[in-house]
Amino acid sequence: MTSPTQGQQYATAAFKTADEIRCRLFDHKQFTGGEIRFIAKEFEEKRHWREHDKLSSSLDAIRESKIKIDNCIAKFSDESMPDLLYKLQSLQNDSYKVLNQESICEAKRQQRLNDRRKELYAEMSIFELEIGQKKAELDAHYKEKEDAVSDHYTKLEKTLKLDIYLNTRQDL
Repeated sequence: MTSPTQGQQYATAAFKTADEIRCRLFDHKQFTGGEIRFIAKEFEEKRHWREHDKLSSSLDAIRESKIKIDNCIAKFSDESMPDLLYKLQSLQNDSYKVLNQESICEAKRQQRLNDRRKELYAEMSIFELEIGQKKAELDAHYKEKEDAVSDHYTKLEKTLKLDIYLNTRQDL
């Protein structure tokens, strides 16, 4: 017979083998962990490629749009720019004419204002002379009247003094 230790060794080995089989059959932690890591890795790769595809398609669309826009701009420039340039030059010439006319009108207006100002100063000096003459005439007339009134009252005063003198003498 085998020794008990040897039997224990067989039993222990059998238990280990049974435990290993049980772990493989019923304990899926390692398997599921590995599968989850594999699925996550595969998902990230697919997502990366999907994003890469979307980005590259967006980039292609942008490049195509840029080419179309460049073509439209070039076509517009070739067709419309000479006409636009002609119109802008025409507008510039018209604005120069308007500015020139405005400066001429402004010069004429200033000349008219200066002429009118000179006329008004001349009229004002004539008016001041006339007013001075009228004032001198009025002052002379006033002086004459004042002298006449003063003479009249002086005569009256002399006459009254004589009358008073005479009346006082007669009373005595």
